[in-house]
Amino acid sequence: MTGNEEKTTEEENLDQTDSTNSDPRESESSDESDNEDPVNVIMLSAEEYEQLKNAKAESDEKQKQMLYKMAEYDNLKKRADREKKDFLKYANESLVKDLVPVLDSIDQAVGAAQEAEIETAEGFTALREGVELIQKQLLGSLEKRGVSVIDTEGEIFDPQKHEAVSMAPSDNVPQNNIIQAFQKGYTLHDRVIRPSMVVVSNGNPVSTDNSSNSIEEKEQIENE
Repeated sequence: MTGNEEKTTEEENLDQTDSTNSDPRESESSDESDNEDPVNVIMLSAEEYEQLKNAKAESDEKQKQMLYKMAEYDNLKKRADREKKDFLKYANESLVKDLVPVLDSIDQAVGAAQEAEIETAEGFTALREGVELIQKQLLGSLEKRGVSVIDTEGEIFDPQKHEAVSMAPSDNVPQNNIIQAFQKGYTLHDRVIRPSMVVVSNGNPVSTDNSSNSIEEKEQIENE
């Protein structure tokens, strides 16, 4: 073997050794790069990019409007709940204002009765007038709110408005008509709050008995 051939053989062996002893990290990095998923890059034109940008801006604006509407609805709901509570709390305010003068009249009647001698006629008169004034004021306050007294005098008994506590014969009041009211009844608009407690006429049973006796006597005479 010549000297040139030996030199060439040694160089080849050195190249094989270098390739065998190369850095393993380089091989690992190359393997990782081979295992990575490829990234798909979409290229948009200027017109498509502008459309996408406008669509996002429109979506953001609609979301903003939706949040505003939700907040506005929540505020309206809270306000309605607060107004409802206030209405229920002060629903009787106007009635109380009308009843305050009635209380004043009661105080005046009591004061007048205390100042006058209750045993005298003047004392009784002052007390009666004070009570009548209170009654008038109270009925007036209730009438303004749709409260009415149920009529009973000369009325036909109505089970929807009247409650019969008893029945009695009467020569003057027809059957099933009201003779007397023990307790007044009241209606609120068209609804009965309390029925009137009344005595109802069952006619004149005495006259009925006499007429039946006359009929029996007439039948006996005919039979004879």
